[in-house]
Amino acid sequence: MWKAEKIELTKNSETAHKNSYHFLNDYTLKINDVWISNCITEKLTIDSPDEFQNSVCDFCGYSCDSGGFLRIVRHKKSLLFIPCFDAIDTFLERDGNDKDENYGEWYCPPHKWYEDGILEVDETMLPKFLELLTGFDLKSIPFITDAEMYKVLEWKTHVKEKPAIGFMRFDK
Repeated sequence: MWKAEKIELTKNSETAHKNSYHFLNDYTLKINDVWISNCITEKLTIDSPDEFQNSVCDFCGYSCDSGGFLRIVRHKKSLLFIPCFDAIDTFLERDGNDKDENYGEWYCPPHKWYEDGILEVDETMLPKFLELLTGFDLKSIPFITDAEMYKVLEWKTHVKEKPAIGFMRFDK
């Protein structure tokens, strides 16, 4: 697990690519210099915290690349950014360069989650998160379920062990 230590929100128009058409009036959220979302709305919230892709194509406006999907849940006094466990069958990371379309999961989380585990915004950084994302409704975020916690603990084991053949299928 890695903890938020620095949270930044930047207006997309300040860093837009020349071919950007979407999200110019939106914001990019970075935590510890890791890109969390490039489509934080003008209302300063994550549009769908129950399932979102951390990098949506600013040219077409859709989640056209595989991977990078996250879900936000509450755990005690923290927010956890977890993989979308309900949408994946395995813990395998999708390799965009892999010719085998069946390898890895379309809804897998960003690479950082495979390297360092689940992101936690704990009670010391949560006020900063809520200060920047003023439209974020903390009360609407569900608490982590027992099944999700089981998968988080299993994920943590895989991150720690770094299996040579990738993350393995988990028991349902």
